[in-house]
Amino acid sequence: MKRETETIDMWTSNKQQKYIFHIARDNRQHNIPILGGLWGAAPGRGRHYLFHIFQPMLIPSIAQQYKGAGDQLFLSDNIWENVKTRSLIFDSYSCEPLGGQPFLSQRPIADNCFLGCIRPCCTKATFRGSQNPNDTCPPACRPKDHQDWIYC
Repeated sequence: MKRETETIDMWTSNKQQKYIFHIARDNRQHNIPILGGLWGAAPGRGRHYLFHIFQPMLIPSIAQQYKGAGDQLFLSDNIWENVKTRSLIFDSYSCEPLGGQPFLSQRPIADNCFLGCIRPCCTKATFRGSQNPNDTCPPACRPKDHQDWIYC
């Protein structure tokens, strides 16, 4: 998906070396700080820091508190506060409460694809229409020069 590769390419560029983490939130329901499958870390940019902040994951009494979909809860409880200022974050809906910048390209209007969608969400069989007026993204989550991207 173009939107995803653009954000990763930007994050891995030399200009963005200050960011140890990459975080993406691309759906109205992505309203938590870090989603289990939409983040990345660059060990080459902060190996010791990463070891330090992920240390709680290695402590059985802490790790056992997070079962099932607990990965996102663990990330929110233990990681978010340590990485939010060291993260390049892209967000389509929660950019005001959680922070983040607009995606570099607009969501394809013809489908309902979003990062983190459990496939085959982009097929006609599951198409719900990306032009639902309730799914318009807030103006703050749109690029300044593309306020016309209401489905961003």
